[in-house]
Amino acid sequence: MIGNIYEKHVLPKLLDCCCSTKPVTYQRNKIVPLAKGNVLEVGIGSGLNIPYYDNKSVSKVIGLDPSEELNEIADVTAKKSDLDVEFLINGAEEIQLPSKSIDTVLVTYTLCTIPDFESALKEMKRVLKDDGTLLFCEHGIAPDKNIMKWQNRINPLWGKLFGGCNINRNIPEIIQSAGLKINKLEQMYLPSTPKVVAYNYWGSAQSYLMENNPVVIGIGDIQQKDKFDNLDEALILMDKAAKLAIQDSGNSEIKRYIDEIKIPKGYWRYRDPGKWIAQQNNISNVKTVVSKIGILQQSLINSACQKIISGQINGSLIIGGEARYKKTRAKIENKDFKETQLTENPDQYIKSDNQLTLNIEEKSLGSMAVGYYSILESAFRAKKMNNFSSHHHDIAKIYSNFSNIAFQNDLGWDEKRYSINEIIDSNDLNPQIAFPYNKKHCASWNVNQSAAILLCSEKIADSLEIDTDKRVYLLASSENNNMIPTLQRENLTKPFGMKLAADFILDICNKNKITPSLFDLYSCFPIAVQMFAEVLKIKNISEATVTGGMSFAGGPLNSYVLNSTVQIIRKIRSNQSDVGIITGVSGMMTKQSFALWSSQKNIPFRFMDVTEKAIKYDNPVEISDNKDGTGKIIGYTVIKDDNLTKKAVMYVENDVKKRNIVTSYNEQVIHSMENNEWVGKYINFANLQLVV
Repeated sequence: MIGNIYEKHVLPKLLDCCCSTKPVTYQRNKIVPLAKGNVLEVGIGSGLNIPYYDNKSVSKVIGLDPSEELNEIADVTAKKSDLDVEFLINGAEEIQLPSKSIDTVLVTYTLCTIPDFESALKEMKRVLKDDGTLLFCEHGIAPDKNIMKWQNRINPLWGKLFGGCNINRNIPEIIQSAGLKINKLEQMYLPSTPKVVAYNYWGSAQSYLMENNPVVIGIGDIQQKDKFDNLDEALILMDKAAKLAIQDSGNSEIKRYIDEIKIPKGYWRYRDPGKWIAQQNNISNVKTVVSKIGILQQSLINSACQKIISGQINGSLIIGGEARYKKTRAKIENKDFKETQLTENPDQYIKSDNQLTLNIEEKSLGSMAVGYYSILESAFRAKKMNNFSSHHHDIAKIYSNFSNIAFQNDLGWDEKRYSINEIIDSNDLNPQIAFPYNKKHCASWNVNQSAAILLCSEKIADSLEIDTDKRVYLLASSENNNMIPTLQRENLTKPFGMKLAADFILDICNKNKITPSLFDLYSCFPIAVQMFAEVLKIKNISEATVTGGMSFAGGPLNSYVLNSTVQIIRKIRSNQSDVGIITGVSGMMTKQSFALWSSQKNIPFRFMDVTEKAIKYDNPVEISDNKDGTGKIIGYTVIKDDNLTKKAVMYVENDVKKRNIVTSYNEQVIHSMENNEWVGKYINFANLQLVV
């Protein structure tokens, strides 16, 4: 009885009051005047938006709301205006209007309350014309950790008091999940408003046309393992892979639609291999792009997909390749290795703005990645509280199985299966590189391999009559580009941005009932595999590769993700029910990417760059100025210095949570570190040298 009185007589006036504050009114004035033509206002409520419509631009307003009490208030306001307003007393989950009949859907401070917002947004999309616009202004989840925590904590009670209002919905994400493409998005905390309800998102979105959906229609990859004279340089390898991808599409006319060629930089010296490849394949008027080391390889695919969706380009050819094996054979056979000279710059260079490592890290660990990854391995081992020897046995077991998968892969580089002992035991053929990693734990970069991926829109694929069995879709992808040097990461083995990016993919899988069956986790070193498996909640890590991993299938420095993507697409083609996840890395587990691939186009392409949110959560740890003191080891490794002398390198955190790097050449210490756990030990140091 009391509840009914509250809902019918108190709640409408309370909501009207809350939604008409000065900051909220100012927000309405930003968005409502943009409405044009036939307008559907979802959640018209008491008619607070009515005064802000531009009468000259609006033909008619259809106000939708399930509350009769609020509609009565809105009707009074409407009669005082010059607008033609019609009311529909109904929920948004089933809108009683014809499809493609509305020019503008307006939704303000309403998505928070609709119980089945997914169905409601799909209905809004249905009634929108192809060129129609969704205008939105909503409060939702805040980007700040503490505010978000309180939003999640009080949301159940808040909903009961305020008519089902949810204060923790991710507005941009739920709009995009309905197949609407956000064209403009602004966000901020409203002034003079409690922060738990103050964070506002406003902007515009349009229907996502599936004919603009990006699709892979051609793939190509090549591997060479022979004597020097029978091997190609990287430029020729990449050209051959490009030709294979074009041929694989089944229609050479696709070349007329390739508007860009993107290539991640390798060890080679070419300035612009893309232009040369375009000339060799009669591809004209093409933009060429080279991305430097430090840029996620997946980001080249992601940006191509976004440009195809927006209509900026028709098609994209993405190629990567290395010929370090040819260089190796040149040394073995005493041959002269020369590359084709390409001195013209590409149309665009993409490079990272921030530094991958700190000077103190490079001084102790050098520039090679293995030392940094081995320190992460020790931190992960300690975090899991794994038995020291058992942990190393377990990662060797994973890599032993990887070697078996690579052995069965026609494009696997190492043609041998390795036992657990052959991986874990160090010897002349498998030397220790950085404890606990031996050579067989590390990516095999000295390969002759190349891969190419050809994408276009669904519309172009249809016009060229590309076989539907060849078509594979990138359903979703996410990136974390937050760059924090290894020593300064608050959580060495679980960056918040990495978790955000993984959760984005897992959430899409859960909501759309997608169960990935194929994985290729980036495998430059075992810790990368384990970290990805942890955030993706993969239990059977030993099967989490389609190639066999970078140690055994081959790991070209800056293009492996293209190789693994080509191979997972090939598997999806052969079994249309398979869905695959590819992960990627740049730097020292600095940046991470996730990609979800399928032959089924059941959802439009979704993309999320979590960098901005990650920056707010992952705060770099301060470096200590003290060269003498006491601290706790949070990660360590044993490497060889320039004189090939073993050296222990320790990441150390002091009692005020500042960090530094401590080293030691003491043989007894090094021997102990290689046989016992040192993470968690407190040590004394002087001049950043361990005091024994």
